[in-house]
Amino acid sequence: MKPLVGCLRRLRARISSRCAVTGVGKASAAARTALELVSFRPRITVFLGCAGAYPHSNLVVGDIVVATHEILGDEGVETSSTFLDLERLGLPSVKEGRMRWFDEIPIARPTRVTMGILGARWVGTCAVRTGRLVTVSTSSGTAERALALSRRTGGVAENMEGAGAAIAALMAGHRLFEVRGISNLTGRRDRRAWDIPTACERAAEAAVHLALHELGISP
Repeated sequence: MKPLVGCLRRLRARISSRCAVTGVGKASAAARTALELVSFRPRITVFLGCAGAYPHSNLVVGDIVVATHEILGDEGVETSSTFLDLERLGLPSVKEGRMRWFDEIPIARPTRVTMGILGARWVGTCAVRTGRLVTVSTSSGTAERALALSRRTGGVAENMEGAGAAIAALMAGHRLFEVRGISNLTGRRDRRAWDIPTACERAAEAAVHLALHELGISP
């Protein structure tokens, strides 16, 4: 919570801004995001938090990921031989006119200039990357599940809220960015190797700079 408070204070020094805590899970994230979009009507929204990196993503604890998409990782049907996602089932999660979105929910992408500035800010400290994030209701607690999800979705890290917020923004026609700090590696749970404070602090700092640069305001 402290990184979020600091984030809000720095933003308020430059622009009118608001910080809201969604709670855990895609349902809470969707509901809170929708309420905030209606009541505050922001120009842009940056959704932030921590995430667990998948095997072979080349991400380490403390790195920063800016999402390009959110993938609904475990919405579907698990059979004895395979997993049937929403697209294979023909069940869209969002329908707007003739447009349909299934498991893959788009996220607003920062400009190359913004990404270059973010990368330069943390050069020598951590990596700043873009990638597909995966939203799950049940986090990967084994190496086998983490590997299977990453291979099926093409995701680099997983979380429990992002797709909910992305769906709310998509339905509202609103521009939403997402920034995650890597707090742990997915697979076998080892809390001793986690660093949630650093992950959240870097995500909050990156969110401030992303918002300002996307709004054309120098930090």
